Amino acid sequence: MSDISLIVYTPHNAYNTRAALLRILDKTIDNINGFINGQSINSVIRGG
Repeated sequence: MSDISLIVYTPHNAYNTRAALLRILDKTIDNINGFINGQSINSVIRGG
């Protein structure tokens, strides 16, 4: 594709919508409140 001059390369920005940012904010607040209350809200479990 480097020899085609009509291509415009752009980054992936689907996360950067108002709705997505509000969901991220909500999850962040849930995680902070869970931490304060000694709860694990959003855990990452790595399989072996």
